Amino acid sequence: MTDTLTESPAQLIGRAAQVTQIRDAVEDALSTGNGAVLLVLGARGSGRTSTVREALRPVERRGVPVRWDGGAPRPGRPGRGGEVHVLDDAHLFDEARLPSLSALLEGVRLHGGCAVVTGDDGIRSAATDQVHRLVTVPPLYLDALREGETELLVQRLVPAGPARRPVTGAVLSWCDGLPLAVEEVVAFLLREYRQGVDVARYLTLPPLPPATAARIGESLDALGGAARRIVEVAALLGESFDARAVPVVSRDPSTDVHTALQRAMAVGLVRPDRSSGPTRYRFTGRLTAATTRAEALARHPPRTASAVADLLHEQARESFASGELGLCRSLLTQAWTVLAEHPEQRAAVRPLLLEALSHAGDLTAARHLDLLAGESGAAREERPQESRSASRLSRLASRPPVPAHRDPREGSTVPRRTWIPDADVVCGVLSAADAALAHGSTRRATALARRAVTDCADLASPALLCDALDVLGNARLTCDPSGAGRAFARMERVAAVHRLRPWTLRAQVGLATVDFLRAGLPEPVAAAGHAARAAGAIGLGVRCSLQQGLAGLLDGDLRGARRTLGAARVLADRLGAELLSEQAADLLRVVDHLAPGQDGAVPPAHDAPGSVRLRLLLSHRLTDLAECLDAEVAAGGYGPPAPSPAAFPWQGVQVLVATLAGGPPHAAPLPAGFADRALTHCARAVDAGRRGDPAAAERSLRQADRLTRHAAWLRDLGRLCIAGDALAQGWGTPVAWLQEGLRRFTSAGQEGLASAARTALRAAGAPVPRRGRGDSEVPPALARLGVTSREMDVLRLVGSGLGNRDIAERLLISPRTVETHVASLFAKTRSSDRRALGALLRELATTVPAR
Repeated sequence: MTDTLTESPAQLIGRAAQVTQIRDAVEDALSTGNGAVLLVLGARGSGRTSTVREALRPVERRGVPVRWDGGAPRPGRPGRGGEVHVLDDAHLFDEARLPSLSALLEGVRLHGGCAVVTGDDGIRSAATDQVHRLVTVPPLYLDALREGETELLVQRLVPAGPARRPVTGAVLSWCDGLPLAVEEVVAFLLREYRQGVDVARYLTLPPLPPATAARIGESLDALGGAARRIVEVAALLGESFDARAVPVVSRDPSTDVHTALQRAMAVGLVRPDRSSGPTRYRFTGRLTAATTRAEALARHPPRTASAVADLLHEQARESFASGELGLCRSLLTQAWTVLAEHPEQRAAVRPLLLEALSHAGDLTAARHLDLLAGESGAAREERPQESRSASRLSRLASRPPVPAHRDPREGSTVPRRTWIPDADVVCGVLSAADAALAHGSTRRATALARRAVTDCADLASPALLCDALDVLGNARLTCDPSGAGRAFARMERVAAVHRLRPWTLRAQVGLATVDFLRAGLPEPVAAAGHAARAAGAIGLGVRCSLQQGLAGLLDGDLRGARRTLGAARVLADRLGAELLSEQAADLLRVVDHLAPGQDGAVPPAHDAPGSVRLRLLLSHRLTDLAECLDAEVAAGGYGPPAPSPAAFPWQGVQVLVATLAGGPPHAAPLPAGFADRALTHCARAVDAGRRGDPAAAERSLRQADRLTRHAAWLRDLGRLCIAGDALAQGWGTPVAWLQEGLRRFTSAGQEGLASAARTALRAAGAPVPRRGRGDSEVPPALARLGVTSREMDVLRLVGSGLGNRDIAERLLISPRTVETHVASLFAKTRSSDRRALGALLRELATTVPAR
């Protein structure tokens, strides 16, 4: 039995290194006449057979006999020099085949030739042990494909079009990086798509291709009756399960369970999961677990499913209380699937499942599990806690519906202070506050959340109080960070006292966001995001990633920002978080404008949202930019409908360019975000300088510098904008600002801003640094240190081991000039000798072509 369907170049994605290793080992054995035994190991579906076949193609074309012996070596056939034997799936060999296997391998070792043996790395058998003893080179392992390789494989198999994105998401969710599983699932999903099925549902529900089901069915049949029944019960418990829980449900002795699991390991269905505990096992893939579970639901009596669901529900409660949202969500999703034919028990699982999904931020799973379908207002009022969880999820939607909520106190003749609060009413108020927040109405959201906080003071419901404080904090984030910080701090105290771990995570992310808005600190956001992702709160992790991406963008780290924001957008799409995905897309468009020509940069579309204002900003046409922003504000605004702490600081840009264009001084309160506040301080510095108060101007600029100490690119942008006024009014050190900005903008390839800096330096009568006359492109890391293109030429030759005289001859300059360049490199890179310069060059892996 082979693990490949067809021979296709797509199957070999991510296998180039393994193909080369196999080919080199075989060629070496054939050329030297020494016998070689090579063992190729990988999970079922990892492409063992196709990889070996591709490696042996050049050998076959030369006429070398390649004996594909299938699964069994031919008895009495000794290895002969010049032959290659391929023994596929050695882990399936039985005891009767061992003597002939041993004879063949010994013959190859003694008489020459090569034997290539493939096997499953998770299945230990007497045959693979025998091969291990006789191999002449270390075993070769075929690991699962990385995520990028899996995506490339899907692109080869799926034509460009609307189906590619959901198919890619489903493959990444279910195929575990196994090429065979990818091919089978892609073929199945394309058939479903052509029949009008929404393939996005398979992001949550398992796709079960007939070929996969047949292959796994063969392995289940090989177990026998009792062992198969036990393994199917284990599949009902989840992809990863505790062996001690199986006899609780199956009513079998522990010894029988142990025997069944050993047999399942022998046929490649399960493996020990020692990293999670000594008694834990894991199915060899998500599709394997899903297919086995489907078999169990079809074959076992309803009471088995009920018993499994009760056990999973109890474990999920414990996981939720301890803050393990990922495990809780997995257990409850499993219970929900198992209870497909038990609507009464599903109703008991539903509240906690919705709660877990809302804290994880997985709107896609809630939709595909039909947890949000057919929800009328009356139905939600009957289940207020479910309505609360659903409204928390609705914050992720781009335009959530506004609930038809009316506070009973409105229009009531009962005095407000004698009103007795009710938990159901508070949940309704918070749902309305969530919708108002998502639609950008922060004032209404704040009023409703404060009302809910006041009511919760009279209710013995700390979780509901934390919910109210969470909504209040998020409503105040973009207009009053201090008030938001107080709400999140109180929420953290309440959650800590009552051990409400999911709300503690939300409070920590909120406090980190407040720190980011106040001072642009990226470290608290990174720590909070890591804690949220580790606990399974993926939606909170995406929010933190957006802020990290904005921090990298404003600091000039465009490659890091693109990597962070790209990953955040992929996760947001998988979660169905349309609002977060739109925010990531907006920031990625800014990065693409700021990083022209860099690896991974997408040419920005001229009609993309914000494209005009970005082009005006980067070409330093500030008067035109002021008019553009004024027109956009008059037409309805340039920001998202819901204010976000991870948005480019257009508000501050508008204030600055309006002041430079001669507008009135900015008297309104300072914006909430640190970047907007920094640019507003720059505007106030300009105004103070024009009023003849240089001391106030410099104070305002120092405040802007303090806010942008972690945003170097934004600092240089603001200084470039105000340098002309500072020169004219005689305050600050505008020449130094322009020189520093010129180095940064030039290294980033932002020619419009660099040209504006050169023009301003010439107007100030300051020397303008000449552009490098070398042939090498300077990497951004070295350009930030001031390394020129000619110094880069010298550095490359120093790294090659050449002396000063040889470098001078290569570059047609004098040895004294080379000495000057080397001394400058020592100073700029803080290197002590030429060896350190060579190490720096290797570390940067500079492979930039000549201009």
